[in-house]
Amino acid sequence: MTTNEILYSLEHDLLPKAVFDDTRTMVGVLAQDPGALYEFASELFKRNGQDNPFSPGEFTVEPSMINPDVAMLKLRFPKPQVAPLCSMSLIFFDRTFRKVSYFCMEKANDSWGGFPQICSWEADGQHISYGNESQDPDEQILKCVNIHLERYNPK
Repeated sequence: MTTNEILYSLEHDLLPKAVFDDTRTMVGVLAQDPGALYEFASELFKRNGQDNPFSPGEFTVEPSMINPDVAMLKLRFPKPQVAPLCSMSLIFFDRTFRKVSYFCMEKANDSWGGFPQICSWEADGQHISYGNESQDPDEQILKCVNIHLERYNPK
């Protein structure tokens, strides 16, 4: 596998599957061990007979609270070289770990008008595209927050 294929596997296969298979454990590992995301990537590279070409600082995890009932982990990846690699993924969850969303910001390609694509992975493996109208990561995060809140708290 190429470097890009390994990153794609991490971002679009391993992490979403692990998050939905055991949200509590994955959130705990990622939130408590700052190097865990880098180690997951390094293990994938190792399994493919390669050294991880990235530094630990290119893989970061930032926990935050959206409101008293919803938390978020922001996962940052190395700068994506090709679409649809991700610059970041967002994991939203509640205290019970029953209301879970996994979003990713995929690198723009020409057919997307130069804007990164906001997508989500669902527990059943379905991939949903939400489009995007902004290069601003804060606006992308806000869009994901709103999608998550509307999904679990419809008006």
